[in-house]
Amino acid sequence: MKAVIDLGTNSFKCAIARGDGGEPELVADFSLSCKLGADLAASGSIGPAAFERGLRTLEEMERICRREGVRQVLCVGAHTLREASNAREFIGAVRSRFGWQVQVLSPEEEARLSWMASASLHRGEGRKLVTDCGGGSIEFTFGEGARIDLQRSLPLGALLLTKSFLLSDPALPEQVAALRASVRSHLEAAFPGYPGLPIIGGGGGVCTMAAVSLGLSTYSVELVQGSWLSAEELRRQASLYQKLDLQGRRELPGMDPDRADIIHAGAVCLGEILAHFHAEGLLVSTLGPRHALLKGL
Repeated sequence: MKAVIDLGTNSFKCAIARGDGGEPELVADFSLSCKLGADLAASGSIGPAAFERGLRTLEEMERICRREGVRQVLCVGAHTLREASNAREFIGAVRSRFGWQVQVLSPEEEARLSWMASASLHRGEGRKLVTDCGGGSIEFTFGEGARIDLQRSLPLGALLLTKSFLLSDPALPEQVAALRASVRSHLEAAFPGYPGLPIIGGGGGVCTMAAVSLGLSTYSVELVQGSWLSAEELRRQASLYQKLDLQGRRELPGMDPDRADIIHAGAVCLGEILAHFHAEGLLVSTLGPRHALLKGL
C-alpha cells in the first residue's frame, strides 16, 4: 500500500492505493482542513497556530495510513511551502516527527501533474485548459492531446483571496469589487487576448461548488466527477454567498463546512476565469496531482 499526501494551503489531501506500476487501485481519498497558509498574506510565513494545526492534521493522516497498511508515503508541498519564509522549518518538523520527506513542487510541476490527472476528462479535439484551484494559487495548463504548450501559476487561491479582500462576513460589495478587479488584472496580464476554449476545473473548492450546484446531501465523487458547472450557476452561487454569513453558508446542501469561509472568494474568482476565457462553464475534476503521483510510486 502507498500514499501521496498533498500539503496544500487550505487543506491536506491524502490518496491511498494498492498496486505497483500501472493503474493503482484507489483505496481511500480524503482531505482534512488545516489552513496552513492562513497567515501567509499578512506575514509571509506559516503562523504558530497553523504550524501546529498542520502537524496535528498529519498525525491524523498517519493514523489512517497505518490502519490501511500503508508502507510508502510521499508528501508534496504546494504554494505555501514554496512561499512561506519558514517553510523549511515546517518541512523539517514533518521529517523529524513522521520520517517523511517532503517534495516541494514547482508551479510547473504542479500544473503538469494536474494536467496528467484531469486532461483526459475532455475528449474533444483541439486545445483545452486545465485549472487546479488551490487555497494559495491556481495553476493554468494549456495543451492539446498529451502535449502541454503553456503553464502559469497565479496567486489566486481562495484562502489567499479571502484573507486579502473579503474581511467582513458577509463580504461588503466594495470588498468583492476589489477582489474582482484584482483577479481580472492578473488574468489580463497573464493571458491577453485568449479565445474561448474548453476548461476542466479541479480542486476542493470547485468540487464543493459542484456539490452545491447538485444539491447533494452527501458528497459523491461519482456524481461530482465530470459534472458541468456553468458560468450562470457560479454567478448564482457568488450572489448567494454574499447574502449569507458563515453559518448560513455552512448549512447549504452540498457545502463542505470546512470550505464555507473561503467559498465566496473561490466562486467569484472562478466566475472571472470563465468570463476571461469566454467559457459557458467547465467540466469538474475530482482528480489532482496526488493521483498522478500515485502512478509513479
